[in-house]
Amino acid sequence: MGRFVGVAMYVMKEVFGLEDKYLLCEPKDKEGRFLLNEIMQTGNMGRGETRFQWGQKSASGCFVANQKRDLHLLT
Repeated sequence: MGRFVGVAMYVMKEVFGLEDKYLLCEPKDKEGRFLLNEIMQTGNMGRGETRFQWGQKSASGCFVANQKRDLHLLT
Protein backbone atom coordinates (compact mmCIF):
# COMPACT_ATOMS: atom_id res chain seq x y z
CA MET A 1 0.00 0.00 0.00
CA GLY A 2 2.83 2.39 0.83
CA ARG A 3 4.41 1.88 -2.58
CA PHE A 4 1.21 2.90 -4.36
CA VAL A 5 0.84 5.95 -2.13
CA GLY A 6 4.34 7.03 -3.17
CA VAL A 7 3.39 6.60 -6.81
CA ALA A 8 0.17 8.56 -6.30
CA MET A 9 2.12 11.33 -4.54
CA TYR A 10 4.32 11.66 -7.63
CA VAL A 11 1.23 12.08 -9.82
CA MET A 12 -0.30 14.60 -7.39
CA LYS A 13 2.92 16.59 -7.30
CA GLU A 14 3.38 16.64 -11.09
CA VAL A 15 -0.23 17.18 -12.16
CA PHE A 16 -1.57 19.41 -9.39
CA GLY A 17 1.66 21.05 -8.25
CA LEU A 18 1.22 19.83 -4.68
CA GLU A 19 3.98 21.13 -2.44
CA ASP A 20 6.28 18.66 -0.68
CA LYS A 21 5.01 19.63 2.77
CA TYR A 22 1.52 18.35 1.84
CA LEU A 23 2.65 14.96 0.51
CA LEU A 24 1.89 11.90 2.63
CA CYS A 25 5.26 10.31 1.81
CA GLU A 26 8.21 10.57 -0.58
CA PRO A 27 7.10 10.38 -4.22
CA LYS A 28 8.37 7.37 -6.18
CA ASP A 29 9.71 8.85 -9.41
CA LYS A 30 10.20 5.80 -11.63
CA GLU A 31 6.84 4.17 -10.92
CA GLY A 32 5.14 7.58 -10.81
CA ARG A 33 6.32 8.45 -14.31
CA PHE A 34 5.04 5.07 -15.53
CA LEU A 35 1.61 5.61 -13.95
CA LEU A 36 1.33 9.18 -15.25
CA ASN A 37 2.26 7.96 -18.73
CA GLU A 38 -0.43 5.26 -18.52
CA ILE A 39 -3.01 7.80 -17.36
CA MET A 40 -2.16 10.12 -20.24
CA GLN A 41 -2.28 7.30 -22.83
CA THR A 42 -5.48 5.59 -21.68
CA GLY A 43 -7.63 8.55 -20.73
CA ASN A 44 -10.81 8.09 -18.70
CA MET A 45 -10.52 4.70 -16.95
CA GLY A 46 -9.09 3.07 -20.05
CA ARG A 47 -11.83 4.26 -22.39
CA GLY A 48 -9.24 5.80 -24.72
CA GLU A 49 -7.05 2.69 -24.72
CA THR A 50 -5.85 1.90 -28.24
CA ARG A 51 -3.11 -0.65 -27.56
CA PHE A 52 -5.36 -3.60 -26.64
CA GLN A 53 -8.32 -3.26 -29.01
CA TRP A 54 -8.48 -6.79 -30.48
CA GLY A 55 -11.44 -8.96 -29.52
CA GLN A 56 -13.53 -6.33 -27.79
CA LYS A 57 -16.72 -7.13 -29.71
CA SER A 58 -17.70 -9.99 -27.38
CA ALA A 59 -17.90 -10.23 -23.59
CA SER A 60 -15.05 -12.74 -23.50
CA GLY A 61 -12.96 -10.50 -25.76
CA CYS A 62 -13.53 -7.56 -23.42
CA PHE A 63 -12.53 -9.73 -20.46
CA VAL A 64 -9.30 -10.84 -22.13
CA ALA A 65 -8.44 -7.28 -23.19
CA ASN A 66 -9.05 -6.00 -19.64
CA GLN A 67 -6.91 -8.76 -18.14
CA LYS A 68 -4.12 -7.97 -20.58
CA ARG A 69 -4.27 -4.28 -19.67
CA ASP A 70 -4.29 -5.06 -15.94
CA LEU A 71 -1.34 -7.42 -16.29
CA HIS A 72 0.55 -4.66 -18.13
CA LEU A 73 -0.05 -2.32 -15.18
CA LEU A 74 1.16 -4.89 -12.65
CA THR A 75 4.44 -5.69 -14.39
